[in-house]
Amino acid sequence: MSRRSNLVLSLDDLSKEEVGIAGGKGANLGEMRKAGFPVPDGFVVTTEAFELFARGNDLEKRFSQLTINSARRLGRGSRWP
Repeated sequence: MSRRSNLVLSLDDLSKEEVGIAGGKGANLGEMRKAGFPVPDGFVVTTEAFELFARGNDLEKRFSQLTINSARRLGRGSRWP
């Protein structure tokens, strides 16, 4: 692969095997480009980059709290405040 870094990847470098690092949409767009579909040039920010950002900005606690709050709201019949 001609990766610029392991945090940002070109769609040209992606295939279905990279779904764990690039997500489903990114991996599928890479597959479509390889198959000759008219997919514009693009890139993905990897899951590693997102995790580094989340840890560096103390977002893990916030994400956990959002998940807990969402689960509670769904338990009340999907009624949001």
